[in-house]
Amino acid sequence: MYAFFRLLYLGSFAKSAIVAIGAATIPWAAALAALPWDRAALVYWGAALLFFLVLGYRSWQFRREIVDNVKPAADFADALSRGDADAKRKAARQLVAAIAADEDDDEEHPGSALDAGKSGLVRGETRERVARISALLAQAGVPAAREHVEAFLAEHEADHGLPEPLEILAALLPDQHRSLFAEVEDEDTHAALVRDLADATRGAWQVEEVLSRKDEESGACRVSVKEQGRWTHWRFAEYGHVLSCNFLRHLLEHGGRRAGGRFLVCSQEDEFVDVLFLPGTALDALEQASLPLTGTR
Repeated sequence: MYAFFRLLYLGSFAKSAIVAIGAATIPWAAALAALPWDRAALVYWGAALLFFLVLGYRSWQFRREIVDNVKPAADFADALSRGDADAKRKAARQLVAAIAADEDDDEEHPGSALDAGKSGLVRGETRERVARISALLAQAGVPAAREHVEAFLAEHEADHGLPEPLEILAALLPDQHRSLFAEVEDEDTHAALVRDLADATRGAWQVEEVLSRKDEESGACRVSVKEQGRWTHWRFAEYGHVLSCNFLRHLLEHGGRRAGGRFLVCSQEDEFVDVLFLPGTALDALEQASLPLTGTR
């Protein structure tokens, strides 16, 4: 699909060149009546170059649209055919980002002095909120990754939006943030999910062993987790390849309790569920500061 659109793009450039050569004959004919042949030839090639630059710019814009919109869709289709889970996640994120960017381009953003003032106010409030949350985490003994903050601030300043506390926390605590792909690819998916969530607690949730099974015909699933020598079992039904929301909810609650904190759902969009683990000390500090710890859906 992407190769086909690239051919269209090359054809558009070729068409621009042909039209420019043809259109240049008009000023050339007018110049020929008043100028010598060699001067008229310069007028012809100058006009052809000017026409080609104008028409070629439109072709270049067409190429940008292909790269920004068609290529993510083609990469996603290619990732689905390969069956690589990481490639699927990456391609899906790029496709969702391309769709969101395209929707943003379709909206009108009036550039007035009032909008500029509002944007500056939002930037100031965002930095103030980030500094406040960083201080609360430091008081709770939870180290924050400040190196990710500038990129996060730049992204939100471009959007002119005030981020929610959970968005800031996810940027400050990248090791405790997970973007879960809610698709079951094989019977090891549930076990991998448990290990990934346990890793997000940075050792607070000690998982010694995980076993998972799924009957593809009946949809019956069994997940067993060994912690401190004792087993916890979940049995549930899961039809098709969509992760059971009920199992995920129970798993997040169980893992949060075992780790002495809580898993918070930051956002839920398409096949992805973004979660963040917060230790109990951080939860207490943030709740005492009356910061809303709710995500978007």
